[in-house]
Amino acid sequence: MPVAESVAIKSPDESAWLNELPAELDDCIAHRDMEHAVELIMEWKSCNTKEATIDAQLTLRETQIVQLLSEKARFIFITQFYVLLVQVRRPGALHGGPRAIKKAINLLTILGRASQAVDLYLKKRSTVLRTTTRELTMSEEPLSYVRQLSQQFLDVISDVVKEFLMQPEHFSLILHWCSGELSVMLSLIRKHVIEVAPTMAVLAHTWRILMIHCDNLITVGVDLSFEVHRLLAPSLKIAIETNFSNIIESVRLRVSEERWKAYHMESESNVNRFIEEMSDMGLSVDWALSTTQCSSINITQNACHFSRVAFMLA
Repeated sequence: MPVAESVAIKSPDESAWLNELPAELDDCIAHRDMEHAVELIMEWKSCNTKEATIDAQLTLRETQIVQLLSEKARFIFITQFYVLLVQVRRPGALHGGPRAIKKAINLLTILGRASQAVDLYLKKRSTVLRTTTRELTMSEEPLSYVRQLSQQFLDVISDVVKEFLMQPEHFSLILHWCSGELSVMLSLIRKHVIEVAPTMAVLAHTWRILMIHCDNLITVGVDLSFEVHRLLAPSLKIAIETNFSNIIESVRLRVSEERWKAYHMESESNVNRFIEEMSDMGLSVDWALSTTQCSSINITQNACHFSRVAFMLA
């Protein structure tokens, strides 16, 4: 039979090739020719002839190649980190920079180590993100810090999600990474904004900024709002309660030191505006209008201030 003859003729050639393959792979490894080494491994895996002794040797070589590719990627991550840290900008330096990383990841994927390749890629993104985050400085405007920090983190998260939208097999790993990066971002916001006695306005706007970013992430296919609630809400609640207690205590202190006198508003139009403002808040203070001075009301200034604060907190 022609087919049988073909196999019979081919098998000795394959056996001879397999016998020489470990030495050829050793040569590739010694010269760090990873691309050729991966090609040889893939040819071996597609080979019909199987020999247990040779297969065991080649499996060891494959493990060694995977380890070398992983170490190469990690080395590039570290060198890139320090290059960014000292703000050196030399594209293509350090063993090829991003191109070398991409090549290592592609070779790992070819070898069936896709998850490991994705993990290495995500570590690269995290390393770069940490470096750019360190360049942010906390200014007197905490909301500016929140905007810049959340923009950096959530833009990167959005980019990564978009890159893997067509690879659902890796999405659990992507979500785990997104959650980890979000946790880092929120811990920085807690440390530099929420735990440094911010105003109620800062707390409210911080939450609003984060929710807007979460809504944007939902449009690309990932909802992390529950993580923001889980990781930030407890600290936010404590900060709000502390703010509220401080405000109440401040009002009490003012009231205890206050000597009663009518609140003079300089003009009747200001009084009318104040009456309308209180009415919008659901408070009727017509009874407090002074019968002797049209520009005054018979409520103390601190009481008026407290009513506004109480309405805002409600």
